[in-house]
Amino acid sequence: MEEKLNALCVRVVDYNDNDRLITLCTAEKGKILVKATGVKNPKAKLKFAASPLCFGEYIVVENKGRYTLKGCEAYDNFQDIVFDLKRYYAGFSVLEWLDKLSENADTDTVRALLIVGTEALKELAYDVDVPPENTMLKFLNALLETTGYALNFHTSAISGKSLENDDKVCFDYYSGAVVELSERSLNYVTFTKKDVAIIQGKTTGSDAEIRRILIEISGILSFFTGVKKNYSFEEFLKL
Repeated sequence: MEEKLNALCVRVVDYNDNDRLITLCTAEKGKILVKATGVKNPKAKLKFAASPLCFGEYIVVENKGRYTLKGCEAYDNFQDIVFDLKRYYAGFSVLEWLDKLSENADTDTVRALLIVGTEALKELAYDVDVPPENTMLKFLNALLETTGYALNFHTSAISGKSLENDDKVCFDYYSGAVVELSERSLNYVTFTKKDVAIIQGKTTGSDAEIRRILIEISGILSFFTGVKKNYSFEEFLKL
């Protein structure tokens, strides 16, 4: 039976001479692996659908738990990303985060990741006035929220005291939460009041400030989820 799935292609692996195995994050069935037959042929009609960044309505056939690609109507391929190296690495970093975080996730979580990911890709591709660092910071914060680990900068997780007027706060790795500076353990990262405002999107920061915060937030995401910083993200940070 054919099924129509709203999906983003997050990973592609060559298979046999002319085929590919594509990983889709779908709104309806979570993360699935689909065989795309003959798509390595230069004249293949569905070659576009077996490419990373393709977002569309995929038509697949399921047989004994295995899926085969039958058609696709593309909504977007975010092509403008490939013309800027920094946005290119940022875009593929989005795909790699989605691929790893959707592993063994339930359908609702994958659907939420799909929404967060496509929003980030749209901004990277079409909103040239927004620096990609800002987009990635918003994306990583959205990933923390989607996976159930949103950071609370309002009150200390230990004492319950308000953090609103603190000049500095800490994410404490021992507690796994944001706490007052005096409550920290030996393993922590510090955020200034300005850092918190940048994270919350209330103010802007320099490239150096945002880059430093990106490193810290990605480390916290890795701590909670077990998903390490990916290659594309590391390359993005170097540019």
